[in-house]
Amino acid sequence: MGGASPAVFRGDSFAQHGVIMVGIAYRVGRFGFFAHPALTAANEDDGLLGNYGYMDQIAALHWVRDNIAAFGGDPKRVTIFGESAGGWSVQMLLTSPLAKGLFAGAIVQSGGGRGDLMGTRHVRQDSGQVPSLETVGVAFARSNGIEGEGPEALRALRALPDQQVNAGLNMRTMMEHRATYGGPSIDGKIVIASPDQSYRRGAQERVPLIIGATSADIGMLSGSKERLFAMFGPRAAAARRAYDPTGTADDVSVAAAVGGDMAMVEPSRYVAALFSDQGLPAWHFRFSYVAESLRDKMKGAPHASDIPYVMDTVRYRYGEATTARDEAMAKIMNRYWANFAKTGDPNGSGLPQWPRYDRKTDILMDFAEEGEAVAKPDPRRERLDLIASMAKE
Repeated sequence: MGGASPAVFRGDSFAQHGVIMVGIAYRVGRFGFFAHPALTAANEDDGLLGNYGYMDQIAALHWVRDNIAAFGGDPKRVTIFGESAGGWSVQMLLTSPLAKGLFAGAIVQSGGGRGDLMGTRHVRQDSGQVPSLETVGVAFARSNGIEGEGPEALRALRALPDQQVNAGLNMRTMMEHRATYGGPSIDGKIVIASPDQSYRRGAQERVPLIIGATSADIGMLSGSKERLFAMFGPRAAAARRAYDPTGTADDVSVAAAVGGDMAMVEPSRYVAALFSDQGLPAWHFRFSYVAESLRDKMKGAPHASDIPYVMDTVRYRYGEATTARDEAMAKIMNRYWANFAKTGDPNGSGLPQWPRYDRKTDILMDFAEEGEAVAKPDPRRERLDLIASMAKE
């Protein structure tokens, strides 16, 4: 949604652990991801096209490298971290040639990791049923009465007021704008492939990684559970046993469980395994804790609910409803993240030992509903193995 100014993103707790937190702003929507043939023709940025929001992120990392020492920071110990689209951005930075050497560690919270979470679109080439970012940009221009691909079209586009460029586009309305908004795209210089393609080649930055998702993370599936189980083909019976063992689960809950596993939970395990297989330190987590004031309203930890715990800002999120147990969980997570930023390893004095991930043992750190950090074999292994069997590795 843009912006690091809400109080939930305050970096005070990191500072108390001797870590400087830099929150960055970057362009989103059509300001961040847009292409048009007229803009391409006028490009003066060495062929950098389309992904302006990502250019902002890389520019911010250059700024940190060049300036953080003046604030007492170490430019050789930069850790990047983000959640949701921010987590996907971290994976883009891990695999972008233009971000090489700008950071020493990475943390991905609910950022997927398998396939193309943000789409398979290219900036300039239409691909099958997926129009290029330029084609989408032409459609946007025409929706505003702008025709052609020459300088006059570019002048007309640049003359549009910002409200008309945005035109109600936000996180909730993106699907309504899909004919005229393309989002992040493969441009060949910043984004060269999907992250997992780079990971499988060992072409990512070789840095320590923390990656994970929430227990009731976001998914985009809907429909009857019978249709969902049929997606598993010859493993449909196994999927039924895994996701609806008693046969009493409703369609919505099954769709949420399968969708969350498919979009966020299994891909995080997959990326942790790819890093570990290459000898890179990786730690896998699941955030299962639910604020005590919300436990009668929700089952499992939803997408983005880990943010105030990582930041140790739960009081800004829950106000007077914040409990001592909520605050204790926030202290634990914040310390793991701070330790990782300082040393490249989340472990430290007074914290439960968090083992590195290994696909054979499949141990993750569960930030459990009981309010403790518990290292244990993944309780969803059967489910996630089914999801993995549907994907191409």
